[in-house]
Parts: sequence; structure tokens; C-alpha cells
Amino acid sequence: TNPHNPIPSIIEIPLNEPFFVIGTLVKDCLTRTDAESTGDGLISHKPLRSEKTFASTEDTIVLEDASGRIELGFDVESGITIGELCTGIVCGIEGVLETSDKVGKANNSGAVVNVTRVIFPSL
Repeated sequence: TNPHNPIPSIIEIPLNEPFFVIGTLVKDCLTRTDAESTGDGLISHKPLRSEKTFASTEDTIVLEDASGRIELGFDVESGITIGELCTGIVCGIEGVLETSDKVGKANNSGAVVNVTRVIFPSL
């Protein structure tokens, strides 16, 4: 960690210790269908005119900075669900990096951040 910047980068996050890091959210929605092939090799971007949500329990979300990505996990106590978040949000994450029985899709490290708090920018 840089002594002039006490906030670690993602690759500096300690395992099994509370930390705070800043990055950009990247969400992978497996059921999203915003582009459709027209059959002739072209892609048609049709407006979505559906009341249906494209969020699913299979969605994953990672936090990304210049050093890498780490998968985020939210429990009930955090008060946040993946469905409330979207790609491109810059935010701070408080949590604990824990090993997981499933390999993280984003970084293949087998570790997931147990998020305890998300801090959004404000004026």
C-alpha cells in the first residue's frame, strides 16, 4: 500500500481481514438480451419494452480497479442485492475477502468478498 494513499488496490486486499477498497462495478447478467441476430449476420438492437426484469439469481458482480477484479457476495445483513446494482457504478466496498467453495468467475481465485457495506459517491 502506498503510504500517501491508505486505500489498497484489489490485488493488495488481505484474506480474512476487514478492508475498504474503491473500484467500478461490473455486472454479468446471464438473462439479458439487448441485442438479437437478424439471421443475415447483422445485429438488431431492439428497444426493450418489457416490464420483466433481466436480473436473476445466477447474476454475478465484480469490483474492478487498475490492478484486477474480485467477485462480490452480498448477504442479507448487507441490505443490498445484486439486482439493485449495475455496471459502471464507482463505489467503495467494505468487507472481508474469504475463500469460497466455488471458484470466482471473474478472477478464478476461489475468493469472494463478503460485502458488509457499499459506499456511493455523493456531494
